[in-house]
Amino acid sequence: MDGDEGPRRAAAPGRRGRAGPPSGTAPTADPAADAADGPAAAPADPAAEYTAEQYDAFWGAGYTVEDAEALAALWGTEITETKARAGQALLDGQTLPVAPGSSTATS
Repeated sequence: MDGDEGPRRAAAPGRRGRAGPPSGTAPTADPAADAADGPAAAPADPAAEYTAEQYDAFWGAGYTVEDAEALAALWGTEITETKARAGQALLDGQTLPVAPGSSTATS
């Protein structure tokens, strides 16, 4: 039986060549559970999650492009993320720090 050494066993935690993730825990059969033990995933791009409900809430409340730009400057966010956040805040019953239609165009 040349080359057949039988079943491999994982090395003890802390030893070089160990099996499993660096934390020393063995992976499970559930990749989602393994992912939960790893580094936190980057937050999803809020602009990619800009929903029709958020859009309707923002524009339906009477906000303008200038208002969106004012909020973006205040929050330090990109315009699409700003509209998504503002729309969600309105859906949640919150008052925004810029009133609808209160901003003027900048030249």
